[in-house]
Amino acid sequence: MKIFLVSVCAVLALALTGFAANMPVEDKGSNVMKTSGVASSSAVSKDAPIPADAAMYRGTVAAITNKDGKTWMLLNQAKGTDFGKAALRVEFTKDTRTGFKLSDIEKGDYLVVYYGTMMGEKIPSDVTAIAANKLIDADRSIYNGVIDDIKINDDGTGMFMMRAINGKDQTLFRFNKETKIYLDFANLKKGDKLNIYYSGITTRSLPPQATAMEIRTYYSTSLKVMK
Repeated sequence: MKIFLVSVCAVLALALTGFAANMPVEDKGSNVMKTSGVASSSAVSKDAPIPADAAMYRGTVAAITNKDGKTWMLLNQAKGTDFGKAALRVEFTKDTRTGFKLSDIEKGDYLVVYYGTMMGEKIPSDVTAIAANKLIDADRSIYNGVIDDIKINDDGTGMFMMRAINGKDQTLFRFNKETKIYLDFANLKKGDKLNIYYSGITTRSLPPQATAMEIRTYYSTSLKVMK
């Protein structure tokens, strides 16, 4: 019996450790999104390992430069998102772990990159990628909309009936305990704007339905897109 109890306790400890490692950490002082081992992904490539406590940036490839054996990519963050900078120049070295071949990346591809930064430090204009993955295109995996209706259950699950910004079409987004939330639900109300990251997959129902992987406040500041 003692051996059994010890085994159960060990399993529970490992499970709790894994749960804690999956929680995102947001650096409030610098808009730097930190990871602690795992981040939401709609990767279309085989995921490269995500470094712990690294800063994260998602952006669409606007330019690619190859020089002196190095590859540089200019990434523009998608409309409605806020990862600290409208654009970021990323260096890929031989030490960068990627879930894709650099030669396969084209303008318009949507990437997530992880890079090193100190807590509270402002994001520099140029960074060196520690790891990177290719994601589903931003226009398919990002939804910016207005809340028409909201339901939050006691168990932390619920749904948002969303209407596209500057549109009339509605989409119902469900969220569960796996959804990463980067805002205070207690203050949400109809008419608020949200930025939702999801797999890009919706049902064929009316309205379409999808499951949110991440929910944030819609970032309305106009972007200075670089080329």
